[in-house]
Amino acid sequence: MFDGRLIIIKHCSPDSGLERDVLTSAPVWIRFPALHLKYWSQTILSKIASLVGVPLYMDKATTQFERLAYARSFVEISAKNHLPKCVHLEIEGGRQSQN
Repeated sequence: MFDGRLIIIKHCSPDSGLERDVLTSAPVWIRFPALHLKYWSQTILSKIASLVGVPLYMDKATTQFERLAYARSFVEISAKNHLPKCVHLEIEGGRQSQN
């Protein structure tokens, strides 16, 4: 990120031209606000993030429980797929969590 904008740097070779590549995917940070602590494991967070795209990694504050207001994951999202507006998670006792 630079000045609040995503910058994508690609490797160039001597044969590279000046034409613009069309992006088919983009890496983005996604937040899971008010996530029940029962879901705070790398395995479960990775499964939840995979509903949005391909999980790449989680930030240090999430993996080390330094910030409990939300979990955050870096995910590669395809331009072809539709993003879900919310994800419903069921915890013991039948209650549901919406994130």
